[in-house]
Amino acid sequence: PCMGVDLTKLCNEDDYLSTLSKGARSRVRRSLRGLEELGSVQLVEADCINQAFDFFQKAGFLHKKKWGSKSGFENPKFVDFHRKLVEANFPSGVVRFFVLKVGDQCVGGFYLFYYKSRAYFYLCGLEKFDDNKIRPGLVGHYLIIKQLIEDGANYYDFMAGDERYKESLGAVGDTLHWFSIQRPKI
Repeated sequence: PCMGVDLTKLCNEDDYLSTLSKGARSRVRRSLRGLEELGSVQLVEADCINQAFDFFQKAGFLHKKKWGSKSGFENPKFVDFHRKLVEANFPSGVVRFFVLKVGDQCVGGFYLFYYKSRAYFYLCGLEKFDDNKIRPGLVGHYLIIKQLIEDGANYYDFMAGDERYKESLGAVGDTLHWFSIQRPKI
């Protein structure tokens, strides 16, 4: 299943929150309050290519911190490919980067693709907190969805994967089918 949020049915973030389960709403609000206790919470979108590269690097740092050697950011070919992709597509708005800041500290970096009024979440790097009730990923996605509603986007696509946060924040929008095709062998 591909989870996402149909933004055409929403006028503001309150409309979005009302689509979530009581538990999901509570987790988003609790996480936001927890972050606000640490400092002012702000979602910042990259507005120039240099800032996009900076945000890409911040997301990579946080991603590697969590995933270690399993992070794609450990692979120079992955990093080089995405730097070229950003360079070629950031100016047209096809690539978008956001950071979630608490005070002056970056606690999340989000990398999205944007095409024909549809946002595709690709990856993020998130700071881990000792208090597991503080989830910067939930807050970041919530604030990005809020921004996309203001931008007039039609859909926020979490893309494939069955992670819990996708199910909590979205609904089944599409189904991705995987096929393997192979010539007959001896």
